[in-house]
Amino acid sequence: MARAFFMLLTDWLNRINCYIMNEIAKYSGCFVCGDDNECGLKAKFHFVGDKAITECVAARRFEGYYDIYHGGITATLLDEVMIKALLAQNIFALTVELS
Repeated sequence: MARAFFMLLTDWLNRINCYIMNEIAKYSGCFVCGDDNECGLKAKFHFVGDKAITECVAARRFEGYYDIYHGGITATLLDEVMIKALLAQNIFALTVELS
C-alpha cells in the first residue's frame, strides 16, 4: 500500500512540472534525507506551493512484508515530511510523540 501511494505520488509529481520545486534543507548524515548516510533512505524533500513533498524508492531491506515498506519506515517518512514542512517556513521544531 505504501509503495502504491509513493508510485501515485511519483506520477502526480511528473504531471505538475509547471511548479517550481525547491529542495528543503537537510543534514548530510540524516537517516532519511542524508546523502552521506550509507544506511539511509536518501529521500529528497521539496517545497511545492505550501506543501512539503518527497519521492522515495526504498531498498528491499526496508520492507516489512514483500513489496511493502515496514511500518517504522513509513512513520519515519511521515515524521520527516512534517518537520520539512515546518523548516520550509523557517519554523524549527522536533517530534516529541507520534500517535
